Amino acid sequence: MTYAVSQIRSAARPRKQRLTRAAIEPWLYLSPAIVLLVLVLLVPLIIGISYSFRKFSAFKSQYVGLAQYQAMFSDHVLGQALINTLWWTVASLSFQF
Repeated sequence: MTYAVSQIRSAARPRKQRLTRAAIEPWLYLSPAIVLLVLVLLVPLIIGISYSFRKFSAFKSQYVGLAQYQAMFSDHVLGQALINTLWWTVASLSFQF
């Protein structure tokens, strides 16, 4: 007795797509703009955050850590300053539209 055995093929594995020139070319054109955007937006942001951890005087700066944030959040004037900022923003936007 012989049995007929049929091979069951599994689904073919998807091929890894190679990056073609058509896929890379737009990114090459965009890369100078992306680098410029990072330099213009992120670098000043990072520098500003690092400045917030320092205390500056006329000729030197001193690292103070979170002391300035503690002083800001413990100040009783912070709430009123936030309310004034909100009112100013609402008034400015209402006159523009």
